[in-house]
Amino acid sequence: MDRRRFLVTSLAGAATSLVGGAVSAQPPKTARVAILASSTEANFAPSVKVFRETLQAAGWIEGRNLTLDVRYPGGRYARLPEMAAELVKLKVDVIASMGTPATLAAKQATTTIPIVMESLSDVISTGVVTNLARPGGNITGVAGFAPELSGKRLELIRELFPRADRVAVLTNRANQATTAILRATESAAQQIRMTLHVADVGQPSALGAAFETMRTRYNNGANVTVVKSALELLGYAVGPVRPPGHPRLSLDDASALKTILRDWGFPVA
Repeated sequence: MDRRRFLVTSLAGAATSLVGGAVSAQPPKTARVAILASSTEANFAPSVKVFRETLQAAGWIEGRNLTLDVRYPGGRYARLPEMAAELVKLKVDVIASMGTPATLAAKQATTTIPIVMESLSDVISTGVVTNLARPGGNITGVAGFAPELSGKRLELIRELFPRADRVAVLTNRANQATTAILRATESAAQQIRMTLHVADVGQPSALGAAFETMRTRYNNGANVTVVKSALELLGYAVGPVRPPGHPRLSLDDASALKTILRDWGFPVA
């Protein structure tokens, strides 16, 4: 079981316990559970699917004894407070928040409705809770922040490419979770004498420009062609590759790339 699936299954399990307690304390009714994701449906749909399956396994069936309200802000974090407030007005029994931005928005919207969070960030430094053992308030859940992985990723790059001394990092500074992760990555890079080039990408539409910037800096057009081709297969408009990169992959290379993406679980036509 991968780490994301494990966290979401744990999240659904915690939500199930809270819903069961809320419903058993009142006359029989349909439980109302909210899911507030941090970004696009494409990004969080697999997690929502696992969440639904876990609830169903526990006996909570949509249309029978469960109403599930799911909200995705797309790529606009600014929509999260409004969506969280909307869910509070619906008087849901519990809010399951997926990702740090969604959790912070839910925390701001209510101090009474239970919030079950799932986060891969440092929930203490981002202000979600003050203590992992006793989070207090109306927030509980699971967190999987592992800063040591930042150093391990760089070590793997060095092992695969012994001469690598410059590494590009794509990040989204609008997401509060990235601050601690980027700090840990920068610290790890200093220890093994690597130089990081950090590209801030706030929207999927900015990925193309970010990769072109890296190509210009490191003069590696072939890699940019592969990355852009992968993004196009996933439905993103990234624009053409500028020289000296190759304009398109060969048919054989494009077919191989599709196979890799499918093996990784990405929806490719």
